[in-house]
Amino acid sequence: MKEMLHPTESPADESKKGSDVGKNQVRRGKAFNRTELVLLVLHLIRLNPTHGYEVITSIRDYSQGVYRPSPGVIYPILTSIEEEKYATTIESGGGKKQYSLTAAGEAYLAQHHEALRDTLIKMKKMVVSQTQKDPLIEEAFEKLKFSLRRLTTNRTINTEERAAIVDAIIEASEKIRRI
Repeated sequence: MKEMLHPTESPADESKKGSDVGKNQVRRGKAFNRTELVLLVLHLIRLNPTHGYEVITSIRDYSQGVYRPSPGVIYPILTSIEEEKYATTIESGGGKKQYSLTAAGEAYLAQHHEALRDTLIKMKKMVVSQTQKDPLIEEAFEKLKFSLRRLTTNRTINTEERAAIVDAIIEASEKIRRI
């Protein structure tokens, strides 16, 4: 099972799974390959010993809802990291297992710290790209920039016009902030 956790693993096994999960969510299995998810799960367990469901919700929260791994993806990872002795479990009532990182898990994360960093950066970029590109907002912003360029190119604006432009931009900014 060691090869399944190796950082150079192909994402093919995970990319075949998935379904559309909403307009602001990434297709399951396409966002991260298994190795990236293993690193992410180990990282989250290191930060806070936790249950499997809490790992899923932590990833969802960390990605601001952009990526929601399914239990069918996370629980096999939890089983494999337990088998590899990267995490231990204790029963915490109701059949729940609480996962804690072991020294071997710490060593694995230390050995693959660059891959973990890259995975965290990838998630951050995914969040930024999903949350900043609303086409209607982008179009409205482009129209504003176009209007300003058209007004200020090839002509000098007077003091009254400048004041009116500044007032309009400030007013729009304040309206947006109140939303």
